Amino acid sequence: MNRRWDPPSSPDNILPHAYLWNLVAQDIHLKLGLTGLVFVVYMWFQLDFSFIFMTMNLLGMTWLFILYFHVGGDCPRWRGAAFQFGFGACAACTLTVLGFLCFGKPFAIQVGCLAYSFFAAHYLLGCFRTLETRFRL
Repeated sequence: MNRRWDPPSSPDNILPHAYLWNLVAQDIHLKLGLTGLVFVVYMWFQLDFSFIFMTMNLLGMTWLFILYFHVGGDCPRWRGAAFQFGFGACAACTLTVLGFLCFGKPFAIQVGCLAYSFFAAHYLLGCFRTLETRFRL
């Protein structure tokens, strides 16, 4: 296959830019909606920041676990999900630290909440998508 012309959603395309495209742009309306909902709940109930952090990590690890058993082991699809998990965690951490360094703690907490909930929404949708293809009749 000519990898240069494959669309980012092609299952044969295993380049990192395709995984990043999937991480950011696929189902963006659902991800932004879930992110906003989590942010409102977080601010309304004044939850601890660790709640958002642990939710993202648990959902990411759950997605990797479900996907590993769905595809039957190590393959490009699972490696892509692991890459997205690693990139999402690093990007959210970087945004939080930069927010803290540039604007202070209150801003960093809000930016971190938005970043971690965005990636948590991506992992949640990944879990649903994997389970949907697993149990499709």
